[in-house]
Amino acid sequence: MPEQSFEKLKNLIKDIEYCMLSSTTKDDRGNAYIHSRPMKTLWDEDGLRNQRLYFFTSKNCAKTRELGNNGQCNLSFSDASNHTYVSVSGTASFMENDRELIKRLWNPFFDMYFKGIDDPNLCIMVIDIHHCEYWDSSQGNMMAIITTYIKDALGIKEPIQTENVKLTV
Repeated sequence: MPEQSFEKLKNLIKDIEYCMLSSTTKDDRGNAYIHSRPMKTLWDEDGLRNQRLYFFTSKNCAKTRELGNNGQCNLSFSDASNHTYVSVSGTASFMENDRELIKRLWNPFFDMYFKGIDDPNLCIMVIDIHHCEYWDSSQGNMMAIITTYIKDALGIKEPIQTENVKLTV
């Protein structure tokens, strides 16, 4: 990932604690559908620099089974207060034995889900990033409204500026 792209992605998502993880599964009749669930991002700048995002998960859960088939998934990050939205597509894999990484990423928040860092059901879900797309408004919502009214009063017609960029990594 080019340094400029890395910095932009890092700055857009670093303060967003939760994202929505979407994967494909099947219902009771065998019909495929997209299933989403919230995930707490484990912030790791070195991982992101290597085009990876990390999440704690259980070895024995629906998400692990769903992603174990082909691993294709999407992560959606949203910061409505700053009008920033990021879509990350990638492939999920699972690491069970990297105890050093688990210790480094561990947060007491996860005590409610696991029996500590030695829980035998704990593993790290690794998302290897393939594509990213982001939408980043250059002006906040209130400023955009005020600017639009002023421009309209002056007879200037132009849309609110939003940066939309697709990255293939």
